[in-house]
Amino acid sequence: MRRLLTLFTRNWQLKLFSLLISVGLFYYVRNDKDSEGTLLVDIHYTNQPDGMVLLNELIPSVKLNIRGPWMGVRKLDGATWRHKITVDLSRIKSDRYDLDSTMFLLPKGIRVTGIMPQYLPVRLEQRIERTVPVSFKLENDRNFLVAETSLEPGKVKLTGPKSLVLSFPNLPLPPWTVQKEGISEFTLPLPELPPSIQVKPDVKEVRVRVVVEKAITSRQFSRIPVTVRGAKGRYTLEPKTVDVMVEGSRKGLANLTPASIVPFIDLGKKPVDKEHYLPVQLQKLPAEFHFRPLPSQVKVRPGN
Repeated sequence: MRRLLTLFTRNWQLKLFSLLISVGLFYYVRNDKDSEGTLLVDIHYTNQPDGMVLLNELIPSVKLNIRGPWMGVRKLDGATWRHKITVDLSRIKSDRYDLDSTMFLLPKGIRVTGIMPQYLPVRLEQRIERTVPVSFKLENDRNFLVAETSLEPGKVKLTGPKSLVLSFPNLPLPPWTVQKEGISEFTLPLPELPPSIQVKPDVKEVRVRVVVEKAITSRQFSRIPVTVRGAKGRYTLEPKTVDVMVEGSRKGLANLTPASIVPFIDLGKKPVDKEHYLPVQLQKLPAEFHFRPLPSQVKVRPGN
């Protein structure tokens, strides 16, 4: 044990001096060789022009690949450089800001071998304001007629980048299906817009009012024989058939058959003894229908 201690303590001044020389030579030789590392540099943006809108997110920092003496690279590797890069947005004329190695003011002997990314995307566009209508599509059943539609608000003002605002000639609401007659009041959501577009008034829904009526149409039944009611006897009719125009809902008319249409005249109780005209009547139909015989009268003659 004493021998081992003597080994370390004998001539300790000389041994310490030798150790210092060895360490110094190590760092001298090591520092003489190039080494590689990385360095993070923050980006500071200034002076966004008035009346312009940014269309992309700005990159907050870039990563540099650096090369130089081992000691200098070792101090910087993986760190964030204290000098920020300042980008003046008012001076950018294209949609990108190119970076080069001269911008970073690195210590002497440290050089940039790569920049990621090599440029900063900066998309600026003019801000405009435009009033557009709110559109509403009704999926209408053919048996109904939309008499009135109102939207509140019926128009909105869009503010944002020119290309985006112009891409919306209107703001379409979700479609709505007509299912019954009467007055319907409800709300529908506005479509989702890009975050760079603002809507005035600041609303998310539109109030809708729709007034629906039954769709009225007409149908003609041709050459329907005229039935005679009342007194018996010999007579002739001129004409013997009539056309009947019936008005009503599409659904009701679709279910109406020619057999349901029975035009008739009523001779009363007295036999026919002279020529005269009688109005054409129609056997009772549901109240939703309105009819018109053509012609509206027939001539009744006594005799054959």
